[in-house]
Amino acid sequence: MHPDDETRTDPLVPAEEDAPPVVVDDAAGEASERLPLRAPSAVVTVVRMGNPTNGDAISRVLTTIGRVDLALADELHAQVSVDDPAIRPYSVVRRAATLDVVAFRDDIAQALLRGDPEARLVTRVAASSFVREGEDALDIRLAFETPTVTRISGHDHLLPDLHSVFGSLAKRWEALGWEPVLDVAEVKRVAVWPEHLRYLTARVEDGREQRGYIGVVRYAVDRIRPQQRAALWALARFGEYRAVGRGTSHGLGRIRVLARNERWEPGQRVSVWTPASVPADPACPGDLLHLSGAAGRRGPRREGPREVRHASA
Repeated sequence: MHPDDETRTDPLVPAEEDAPPVVVDDAAGEASERLPLRAPSAVVTVVRMGNPTNGDAISRVLTTIGRVDLALADELHAQVSVDDPAIRPYSVVRRAATLDVVAFRDDIAQALLRGDPEARLVTRVAASSFVREGEDALDIRLAFETPTVTRISGHDHLLPDLHSVFGSLAKRWEALGWEPVLDVAEVKRVAVWPEHLRYLTARVEDGREQRGYIGVVRYAVDRIRPQQRAALWALARFGEYRAVGRGTSHGLGRIRVLARNERWEPGQRVSVWTPASVPADPACPGDLLHLSGAAGRRGPRREGPREVRHASA
């Protein structure tokens, strides 16, 4: 996917003596300005809800929110009706009898916790943790744990190439109002190595069938500029919470960053978030802490390998 977003420039041009240094990156063979990435200030919250009827996940989320905040439910419902789901400020991970809702806004997390007495806070993560310049490896290994498909020019795209995968993530990043980190279309010299790839057809909640790929893909980012590499890593970490491509609200497009020698087998689906005690610090608003139940209560252990259910994720 090639984002068409216009390049943003700072209207305040620094004085010549204060101008950022221009460096030559030997790997890319070209001059570039090395500027620090701007990390988003948002906090990502994961809320776990019961879903005993195994019904439509989005309807379950909106109904819960509507019990306590009709205006917010209407706002989110209007986004559901839009053809482009990238603007939704939340994603949903379906489990056997529960839903994990990843909320990128505190008002959504608060409404879910108020609207469902059984809902609880799983974890909160500062979005700034996605950006870690100078700490990133030269290979990005992604496990596509549920069928993944992107859209290019109105057509399904069934290859995990750099621009379709990371372009989709960049679009979702910017849809949250976060400062753009990268124009993926400008990234060159990245080799893509599928370590394991297969295709499956998933039946999603509205009854339609969607074909997609699962497996492990390695993106060799050793020959690009350090800032581009840091931006791709930030998008990969973000994708573990947001998912990539079409049908993410139905459980498609779930990805996970793998360690260098970490193995992955078809059917293995492990969330990046590890349930832990609720943090009692300024990053966690008091109302969220109160509504989640007793502070310090630990959630269930991280899930291990399980059978793939193509009907949902």
